[in-house]
Amino acid sequence: MVWLPASTHWKFLRKIAVTQMFTSQRLDASQALRGKKVQELLEYVHENCNNGQAVDIGKSVLTTVLNLISNTFFSHDIASYNSDLSQEFSYLVLGVMEYIGKPNIADYFPILRLVDPQGVRRKTNNYFKRLNHILDSIISERNRLRSSSVASKACHDVLDALLILVEEENTELSFADIKALLRDFFMAGSDTTSSTVEWAMAELLLNPDKLVKAKTELQEVDGPMVHLTLASLVHSFDWKIADGLTPQDIDMSETFGITLHKREPLQAIPMKT
Repeated sequence: MVWLPASTHWKFLRKIAVTQMFTSQRLDASQALRGKKVQELLEYVHENCNNGQAVDIGKSVLTTVLNLISNTFFSHDIASYNSDLSQEFSYLVLGVMEYIGKPNIADYFPILRLVDPQGVRRKTNNYFKRLNHILDSIISERNRLRSSSVASKACHDVLDALLILVEEENTELSFADIKALLRDFFMAGSDTTSSTVEWAMAELLLNPDKLVKAKTELQEVDGPMVHLTLASLVHSFDWKIADGLTPQDIDMSETFGITLHKREPLQAIPMKT
């Protein structure tokens, strides 16, 4: 949907996104889920705190956001903080975002597109192929569940709603459209959030006085729990930079892409407040 030109089909997909993903009922229903996923992030950080281990801020937040989106769409986690195997989805999402935003000489000299001298098109297609394979497996498993004797245990999530639309007569929605929508929201929702939180944490660690001020302001907020990811990380822990570095040693250079990522991932050690 993101890359489609303005057309009737593009308008149709936008309508599907609005009516199936961004309704007030859907957002209200996911409020508890958002709190749960942030709490899981805090538990992971607390475990690292007890062990004195550094946390990769960007990677941890990316895992949290991917699981929030995946639970909203198809009711189960798709990434894990401690499992390299389940990080494949994270790797593929980041790979797509990196190569889509990578400067490509073939964009300036169209005659080179067939040659693909930098391999950008080939690598991007490979990431998409592997990502589609995972989504195909998820959709196939859901279809199997819906057609089995345990169909009454269907999750009634976004994927269920989209599959119901596909089964309607004269529908314009296809399985390819479902995969495209899922890809768009995973890439747009996860990458931007994780990189924003990582940059914000880097700025706070670079300026300790601002970190202290932020913690003080958060202590004045009423409520049993602050669900926002950045606020929760700042409010729940004190932080120091890994490897004995000082704030002035933080590398604030970036790499170019659809979003700007830190060239060096932010590694910070959480401490009990």
